[in-house]
Amino acid sequence: MNVRLTGGEPTAVGGDLISEMCCIVRSHGRKVDIITNGFKLHEIDPHLFNSITLDNHGINQGLIDASERFLKEKGYTNYRIISFTHHRDLKLQRKNNVSYGLKCEEWMESIMLWENTVYPCCAMLSIEAMDNSTRVGDSLREAGWTIHNSDLAETMKNWHKTIPAEVVRACTLGCWRGGTNIVWRKINDIGVETMSN
Repeated sequence: MNVRLTGGEPTAVGGDLISEMCCIVRSHGRKVDIITNGFKLHEIDPHLFNSITLDNHGINQGLIDASERFLKEKGYTNYRIISFTHHRDLKLQRKNNVSYGLKCEEWMESIMLWENTVYPCCAMLSIEAMDNSTRVGDSLREAGWTIHNSDLAETMKNWHKTIPAEVVRACTLGCWRGGTNIVWRKINDIGVETMSN
């Protein structure tokens, strides 16, 4: 029932198009959330969103500050600011600890459907692209994370048990919430052997 707009930067398409999209989604009784770096947030009525996440990468502090002022001026309070690396303990993350990875709050918060495969986190398709392989998708398909699975609802309901360890390891190592830029630059040094264990 919630649609989350993310990217890249979703506001880059312009405030008018984002507003139109929000109105269409809301007309079907659904809520709209957005993750933005603040680029063109001032062009959109914030009350179209159920929630707003301001994504602070460190280099966009001016946009974050301006967006927060804008939201306060509009009387909008359901927003949060997240920082690029605050979410993860990188030492644990680099160990590819599956039990640690399953504690991520983003699992099943922003599922994505791509080529009949259900990805239980919106970052996974990017991680697969950075890895330049299909192993994440292949693992999900083998575990039944596909629209062709007649028990897909049950598979998703029991996600703690049905998400393949290989997928959790890949996401734990490469999740943007833990510093993708740091980890993936070193993938040849620390990732290949670790991710095959």
